[in-house]
Amino acid sequence: MKKALNTKTMLLLTGLIIFVLGLIIHLTPSSYTPKNPKPLANEPEIISSKEVKAPPEINIKNNPTLHAQHKRLEKHFQRAIVMLHAKRYELAIVSLHQVLAIDPKMPEAHINMGFALLGNQQAHIAEDFFLTAIDLDDKLLNAYYGLALSHGEQKQYQSAIAAMVSFIHLSNDSEQYLQKALDYLQQWRDLVAAQQAETQNS
Repeated sequence: MKKALNTKTMLLLTGLIIFVLGLIIHLTPSSYTPKNPKPLANEPEIISSKEVKAPPEINIKNNPTLHAQHKRLEKHFQRAIVMLHAKRYELAIVSLHQVLAIDPKMPEAHINMGFALLGNQQAHIAEDFFLTAIDLDDKLLNAYYGLALSHGEQKQYQSAIAAMVSFIHLSNDSEQYLQKALDYLQQWRDLVAAQQAETQNS
């Protein structure tokens, strides 16, 4: 009788433990991230430089006019980054226009403008800003990344692949966006293959 009671108690405890574990699993939010996220125009990847540097050959502190100009540029640039991360893309665009009015050859400003335009669903205009940034400095990784996204948004998958391959080629293994870049690359290659198969079958 005592043995049967102990067995019944163990079964009840086992059932209770399974129930509690199931409840914990059910209530725990999932951390699963899709392997092939689609690039969305309203969610651009902002990976731009946050530091504004004065030209090394100019000692702006000894030139009050240039010093004031650089302070204005820095203020507008930092405001644009805040607006980008807040997804207030139109305000970011306004601030970046002010930056480019002061320094039209600042590649970081062109890159951020590209991301702001992507967020504002203007991928075709964003493309031009990323290309300009690459012309100004062809070693800026995020310019290639942004260019790839702008092509992807326009369904120009071959061009998107070429730009993202450049990003991956220039990246090192520790680049934080490398895995996402590889995911985008695979997604676009799959889309190109599907388009080619559809063309052959039609």
